Order: sequence, then structure tokens, then C-alpha cells
Amino acid sequence: MQLFSLSEAEARERIDIQNLVVDLADSASLTGDTAYSDIWIEHEPVFKVVIGFTDRDERAAFVQGLDPKLRRHVQVRNVKRTRAQAEAAVD
Repeated sequence: MQLFSLSEAEARERIDIQNLVVDLADSASLTGDTAYSDIWIEHEPVFKVVIGFTDRDERAAFVQGLDPKLRRHVQVRNVKRTRAQAEAAVD
């Protein structure tokens, strides 16, 4: 709350969303998608949940399938490497 100058209600909402992000990151809808790269939360300048995919397929259907509480914060970005490619590069 103090770090981002949030009200208690806003801080609780962000924690709830963070829990939804953790569940989504572990879900088959992402881990089974070969174009999935990563998911992260940005707090500033605007709170958002970013999901990276390597393809340019229509992702609107994916976003529409998310929990509405999470969906309003999601932003999909195109990235260069899939999760598997990024992990292989690290190895």
C-alpha cells in the first residue's frame, strides 16, 4: 500500500489479481500453448498483467476466456522467444 500509494481496497484487489495470475501461470491454457512465453505484473505507471506470446494469432478469444476481474488488467504482447526457447537459451 505504501510503496504504490494505494488504498487498502486497491491493495487487496491487486493481491486477489496476483493470486489469479499465479493460477493462470500454472494452468493448462498457458502451459499447453506452444507460443506462450511469460506472464508478469507491472504496477506502474498503470497496473496491468502482461502475457507474452510469440505468435500473432487472434488472442482476443483467450483474453475473453479469463476471469473478468483479471481480464480488465490483461495486456497481450508479442515477444521473440517462447518459454521453452528462453529456458533453452539459459541452459
